[in-house]
Amino acid sequence: MLIGIIKNMLKPTKNNLVLSVIEEAIKTKGGVLIPGKKTGTELRYEVVAVGEGVKIEIGKTVFVSGGVAVSYKGTPYLITNEETILATV
Repeated sequence: MLIGIIKNMLKPTKNNLVLSVIEEAIKTKGGVLIPGKKTGTELRYEVVAVGEGVKIEIGKTVFVSGGVAVSYKGTPYLITNEETILATV
């Protein structure tokens, strides 16, 4: 989980959120789990930082419709606003 790490680095403004891709393992026919690979079309993310006006909690899993992909210290994140959140888990 990246929550403690990102909290002091990227600070979103207003109703913006910083999200981290949740990678899912791929299960082969033989039952072997292969770590997921980022394809650029992911919709499922973990909320790692929120702006002051955001009602969604850090640590929630969310599905989003878009945002701006950024890299901070070599780690990819998505910055988006609360309006692009389609659902929470």
